[in-house]
Amino acid sequence: MNLMLDANDLSALTPAQKGAIVDSLVLMIAADRKIESSEIEVFNAEMRRIPWGLDPTMLDMFVERARIRLKCTIDRLHWQTWIKELALTLPSPVIREKVLGTMSQIAINTGKVDDTERGLLNTFAGAFELPMERLAEIRKQVVNDKLAKT
Repeated sequence: MNLMLDANDLSALTPAQKGAIVDSLVLMIAADRKIESSEIEVFNAEMRRIPWGLDPTMLDMFVERARIRLKCTIDRLHWQTWIKELALTLPSPVIREKVLGTMSQIAINTGKVDDTERGLLNTFAGAFELPMERLAEIRKQVVNDKLAKT
């Protein structure tokens, strides 16, 4: 399966659903609460790669909104609630898998995937109702794609 979010995927989504994807990607780089400049570079590259079909100002607004919510989401319970909201906003299994795949690509492209990032991916997989086997397949595909590029 192609794990890349493409124009066909995004054209059918509402702005709120696109915002939920942005939130998911922001959470990925902020999982450990320490955002490194290399993570920002990977995040920005991934954001540019995705054909959002949005005005750049609106996309910037989505990122800023996610950044502000992140600052206010200080404990595990609030993170879990936010992730459940994102899952409810993104009901399509295909979109859920592609969002998780994109999150995984960001994690692997920023270096070693640590326990915090793995935990976040597992939390999303649970909220997205993805079986662990499917999560393992997505992980394997992301790793293989990374190895093929190096």
